[in-house]
Amino acid sequence: MRLARRGVKSWRPGRRATVVLGETAGALKGAIRRMAGRDLGQLVARLDLETGAAAEDSADAGRIGGFARALLSGLGAAAHSYLLRQGWREGRLGLIVALLSGLYPVLIQLRAADLLATREAEAARLQAQPLRLRQAAG
Repeated sequence: MRLARRGVKSWRPGRRATVVLGETAGALKGAIRRMAGRDLGQLVARLDLETGAAAEDSADAGRIGGFARALLSGLGAAAHSYLLRQGWREGRLGLIVALLSGLYPVLIQLRAADLLATREAEAARLQAQPLRLRQAAG
């Protein structure tokens, strides 16, 4: 959602959410070649950045699904990327993108669960402190 007229797109609460407020600029006349990254390192770095933001949004909202559901979603995403979107035509790169697409929901679930556990441990540690220290820290 980067090609839009000025003032059409705005950010919703959250780290990655946008909403289109009006009409878009119309259909493109040419093709767009989308590059997710120059190499595998950039693809993995982007996956890390996006799953981190999505995990924080998920933990903040308290929406952490189960691991089995995330795994099934990941398998579906990988199959969709590789088979339905014809990633197989891209060879090794298509396989890598499909695998990373499959990891996306799994990593979000794992990272969100880890983030909530860290937050709960920090809250428990603060509750265990004497009242004077809690007032100073809080």
